[in-house]
Amino acid sequence: MTTSDTRTDASIAPETMLREGYDAFARGDIPSVLALLADDVRWTEPAGSDYAGTFVGPQQVMENVFARVGAEWTSFAVVPERFLPCGDTVVVIVRYEVTHATTGRSAVARAVHVWEFADGRVSALEALADTHLMREAAGV
Repeated sequence: MTTSDTRTDASIAPETMLREGYDAFARGDIPSVLALLADDVRWTEPAGSDYAGTFVGPQQVMENVFARVGAEWTSFAVVPERFLPCGDTVVVIVRYEVTHATTGRSAVARAVHVWEFADGRVSALEALADTHLMREAAGV
């Protein structure tokens, strides 16, 4: 058990850790989300997104994804709809419900998160999303 509200341990099922991680994100508890990540995690945001790229390590994820999302959106809900576990990989179908801080525009966009686990931590994430709807809400 870590000092955060999410558990990381090789004996805990990856799906369980992710459910706790999505719950933590919904509460705004980013430290608990970051606690799930391996030191060398590879976090990939989709091409066409304002956040496009692959970020290595929790600090890069914080700076290039979470900090920017917090600054640019007045609300950014990630609602998991379905978990599809397969060994050390879990695919999660999600819905983004967002409102942009500058434009005030809202959007609902579907996405898929492909999570990879190693040694009880997230080793990789690849997000695939409808970036057009998100960019429209941002006025881009």
